[in-house]
Amino acid sequence: GMKWGNEAIAGYAQYFHLAAWLLPSVKSIAVLALSSVDGDPVAGICYVGNQSLENLRGFVLAPLLIYLAIGSMFLLAGTVLYTVPAASVVACLFYEQHNRPRWEATHNCPCLRDQQPDQARRPDYAVFMLKYFM
Repeated sequence: GMKWGNEAIAGYAQYFHLAAWLLPSVKSIAVLALSSVDGDPVAGICYVGNQSLENLRGFVLAPLLIYLAIGSMFLLAGTVLYTVPAASVVACLFYEQHNRPRWEATHNCPCLRDQQPDQARRPDYAVFMLKYFM
């Protein structure tokens, strides 16, 4: 219904590729245009921010923090989208296993309903619908 199938997503592949390549390309061009690549005096490795703290903060640390935050949000959203339904199913199963002997006893022996009306409860329809939905 939401058109998230493989074919629908594949139709937007060129836009995803554009977004995935555009940001690193712009960052690379900015680093080269500002002559921000410098060498490490100890190891001799060329990198951004070896000599300039501003370049290290602007081109390395800030983007990495942003990417980490965005990735963590997606990870947490995915975890919540899995955890909430799974926890709901587990809770419904605990409800069912806790009450099933009483339900079966009152169903099989109607005399128990008359003798112990407070324990003659019936299964809650909403709990089972929640279990099947989740």
